[in-house]
Amino acid sequence: MIQRIQTVYLLLSALLLGLMFFLPLAHAIGPENSVFRIMVWGYDDPTASSSPIVNSLTLAATTLLGATIVLEIITVFRYKKRRLQKRLCTAQIVLLLLTAGVTALYLKSFGEEGFGPVALSVTAAFPLVAAILTLLARRGIVKDDKLVRSLDRIR
Repeated sequence: MIQRIQTVYLLLSALLLGLMFFLPLAHAIGPENSVFRIMVWGYDDPTASSSPIVNSLTLAATTLLGATIVLEIITVFRYKKRRLQKRLCTAQIVLLLLTAGVTALYLKSFGEEGFGPVALSVTAAFPLVAAILTLLARRGIVKDDKLVRSLDRIR
């Protein structure tokens, strides 16, 4: 299972997506020149001592992110069912692109709410990098499938 390169790609993708829960997507300057840390699950208001502020876009992004991580892990352990693995990878790529879109809308909404300039971090690109890794994993699964079929023909 681990010796297959697509497993490495899928695990790296799941790791990147898991890091999104802990690393900030961006920083924004709010009213009174306070710096807001924008996370995937909400943003911190440094002037208030309350919990992170959450809206519908953060809920959607967090849900999509969680579903994609679960699918990544399931795909790793379905190594004997290559056809199912290919379908799961395709579904993950769609979910990752949706996650990237929702995250972009979420970050764009800060400009409309009266925040100052938003400085993106590398974490904001993680869904796109994970989509590329999942695409590479799918390519490896297709190669394995072709190899197994060619070996079956030889017998």
